[in-house]
Amino acid sequence: MPPASGSSLAYRPLAGALTGRTCHAFDTPGLVPGTRHPGTVEALAAGHVRQLRRVRPDGRPVVLLGWSMGAVVAHEMARQLTRDGDQVALLICVDGHPPPGPGIPVGAHPRHLADALSHLRHLRRARRSPGAAATGTATRAATGAATEAATEAGRRIAGLVEASGDGFDLAGVYRRNLRALLLHRPRPVPCPAVVLRAGASPRRCRWLERWLSSLYPAGVRVRPIPGDHWSVLTDEGAAAIAHAVQDVLPPTTREVSCP
Repeated sequence: MPPASGSSLAYRPLAGALTGRTCHAFDTPGLVPGTRHPGTVEALAAGHVRQLRRVRPDGRPVVLLGWSMGAVVAHEMARQLTRDGDQVALLICVDGHPPPGPGIPVGAHPRHLADALSHLRHLRRARRSPGAAATGTATRAATGAATEAATEAGRRIAGLVEASGDGFDLAGVYRRNLRALLLHRPRPVPCPAVVLRAGASPRRCRWLERWLSSLYPAGVRVRPIPGDHWSVLTDEGAAAIAHAVQDVLPPTTREVSCP
């Protein structure tokens, strides 16, 4: 599933590293003229489910993978597919996951709300002054992983604003995706799940497994991966993530869908 930018190009390094696997990736409506953002995570997921059924009409079990916000969309896709009688062999969430608490909006969870609001501030700053968006964040950077992550987020979001134009509305889709994410109310899914968490300690992985268990009654495993949140965009980081994905995939599964 695409991240908040809406573009599946983020998965290009990962798809190339998943040797021997067929990958299907989908873009978010609204990126190009003639398409409109559906407004909710449920509607985004429903659109991707329709696309998935067109490319895989045989109804075989699927593996769904999503990075960042894409993990939340993949989770909702898994819920809709299993509700309709389709089989989801595995849900893989790469450095992102929905928070537990059926009926509670994502935006009610402080960490998710803080991250989304931070990204919206970067987006507003980049739109006001594109050339200074990334450097302004960098000059305030001190030390520590959290500050480095915020600086990198500012650079990436500034890049979305600069790339918008010529019919592509990356910045607009980013804003609409964040709004849809904050209003979304995740519900449990009956398929097994694996969460690949960047830089997580074994203790943190065990805590996340307990915290997320209500969303995944069939079981959830949390595994650490090297790098940071943006590693999926690099060849080296994607290779490490692909190794972890290959390790958790069911042996008979040859296709991975990254909506």
